[in-house]
Amino acid sequence: MLRLFEKPSIHFMDYFKRCCTASVLLIIVGLVAFQWRGIDKYDIDFTGGTLIHLQLARPTPVGEVRGTLAQLGYKGAEVQGVWTAGALVAEPTEFGIRIKGLSDDKTREKLQADFQKVLGERLESIQFGKLPTAVSLKLKKPMEETELRRVLAEGGYADEDIVTLIPSGVSSREYELTLPALKNENARVGELEKLVQGVPGLAFQGVTIQWGELKEVETQPAPKGAMVGAQGTLGLELNNPIDPKLLEVELWKRGYRQVFVSLREERARKLTGTRLELTGHRDTLASMKGEMPRELRLPAFIFLTDTSLRVGLENPLEEGALRATVQPGRLGITRIIPLGAAAENFGMELNPLRAEKLQEKIKEDIISAFRDNLYRETIGVSFEKVSDADGETLASMNLDKPLSKNRIEGALSGAGCNQALAEPLEAGQDYRAVKLRVKSAEFDAMKPKLVQAFQMPDPLKRVVSIGSTVAEEMKNRAYLALIFANLTIIIYIWFRFGEAKFGVAAVIALVHDVLFTLGAVAVAGYFSDVFGELKLNLPMIAAFLALVGYSLNDTIVVFDRIRENMGGKKAVDAGLVNESVNQTLSRTVLTSLTVFFVVASLYFLGGSELQGFAFVMLVGIAVGTYSSIFIASPVLVHWPTVRRGFGLIFLALTAPLWLPWKVWKRFMGGTAHPHRA
Repeated sequence: MLRLFEKPSIHFMDYFKRCCTASVLLIIVGLVAFQWRGIDKYDIDFTGGTLIHLQLARPTPVGEVRGTLAQLGYKGAEVQGVWTAGALVAEPTEFGIRIKGLSDDKTREKLQADFQKVLGERLESIQFGKLPTAVSLKLKKPMEETELRRVLAEGGYADEDIVTLIPSGVSSREYELTLPALKNENARVGELEKLVQGVPGLAFQGVTIQWGELKEVETQPAPKGAMVGAQGTLGLELNNPIDPKLLEVELWKRGYRQVFVSLREERARKLTGTRLELTGHRDTLASMKGEMPRELRLPAFIFLTDTSLRVGLENPLEEGALRATVQPGRLGITRIIPLGAAAENFGMELNPLRAEKLQEKIKEDIISAFRDNLYRETIGVSFEKVSDADGETLASMNLDKPLSKNRIEGALSGAGCNQALAEPLEAGQDYRAVKLRVKSAEFDAMKPKLVQAFQMPDPLKRVVSIGSTVAEEMKNRAYLALIFANLTIIIYIWFRFGEAKFGVAAVIALVHDVLFTLGAVAVAGYFSDVFGELKLNLPMIAAFLALVGYSLNDTIVVFDRIRENMGGKKAVDAGLVNESVNQTLSRTVLTSLTVFFVVASLYFLGGSELQGFAFVMLVGIAVGTYSSIFIASPVLVHWPTVRRGFGLIFLALTAPLWLPWKVWKRFMGGTAHPHRA
């Protein structure tokens, strides 16, 4: 059997204090570097961003690609070459590009381009505030807010992307208000009552009531909130359609709070009507029929949806004045749109750009920057005549690869054959053959153009975006995975060796390995030209978990030998640990070297995708071997001191729980009591 050391007799315990001091200092330096790097230490897995797989036509240095992106405004972009088999010494043609997000300038560029495209000649100027999502639009001709929202939605900016859109200096007698609480049937009456009281200068409409017959309903359960007793229903008809809850608000104001109003003929999503039915106590309905006036003045509300309504005012009111009155949070209004009033100037606040918009901008910039060096995919094209009559040729264009509707139509458009399709193509389907109908005299001249058109630029092999919310959740789960792994290990080692000190010692070594390696990653990040782009991502977290398992295995081998050599003894002394470590030293070092060389080959030859994973394993294997010998084993020798230290830490962490009780008890115990006479 191969042995690196013949009967070693090294006094490892003599180095414990020096090794412990060096480890603590190095871990502190690493953690300071980790904290100092801020958000730059995380990859897009944990910050959100966009991953692009770019393929170029010619081999290109990574530095040139990175420099081109920096000139475009993507200075923080991470660029790694993606090497393929047989091309390990050449410059790559494929690259992995990670971009965490758009800068403020890039966001402004994207918004300006999109608004100019969708508004066209109607846009006179666009200005941005301090934040790129604060936008001021000036139009050449006045436009209503509803129309502007419709136009912006065509450009990909729907209502959920717009926080506020406020026309400047607009006054109107009608506004559309959105109140999400109206959707709640039970809360609608209260919300409408607050709206009637809160909207200034509200217009009212005259409603004439024609009472129907009062019917007694003895067996019908009383509606929720109604008085128990003989129930009845009372029908009525109005000359103008209204929402039944609007009449219910009026009845509440007149003291009839136990009467409920509904449509007599309910239809799907119908909120207003002229034929209504009142339900309540029979005597209340009879009294109301005799006391209520036939003419009522109700608010000029027209319900548009189950959460929005049109509100009429007596006199024109400037939107700013209405907004200041009803939006301090009292009425729950989320959107105010003036109706029938156009404006030239609009102030807009947008939510951060969605992933689709980020991708659009990044792809546009990359394709523009590398347009002379883009990989072009050649699609084989062949033609087969189906018929030739009346001066027209019907032919089948056959492709050697299925293509989508958009790509086929794009190629036809590029060849100037927009009208050549004999049959329309369906979205979402791929086609290997399509029918073309062209003039017979033009068919032969058209074929080479189409062959050329199907040499398509296809440089973006993959584009993936990760949202910030998902990224934050992934980061939290990664940290939880490491914490739960260590807790599980304490329990496992405790049961395996029968004493808590073995579990605690193993976890101390594991925490040491993880923190040391984490610091090494942070420090190496400052030397990316040497070590490559090292940032925390999911593969690297997988490497940390693998490191925990490897280090634990190394430590268990040493602990097993210590337990064997203990015999029946309870205490662990320095001599016993030295003997046990020396006995397992050859096995420990040989195993570590074997794994180290395998991981080193991954680091140097595995490509950029595996570089972070391999770096963590390289450092972790070295540190794990060191900690099994110089950290975990000595903890067993100094267990009484370690236990007292953990006790003090526990007392300090739980001080808010027990300290007030101690102070109170001491204070009460020291209070003097009067003596009996």
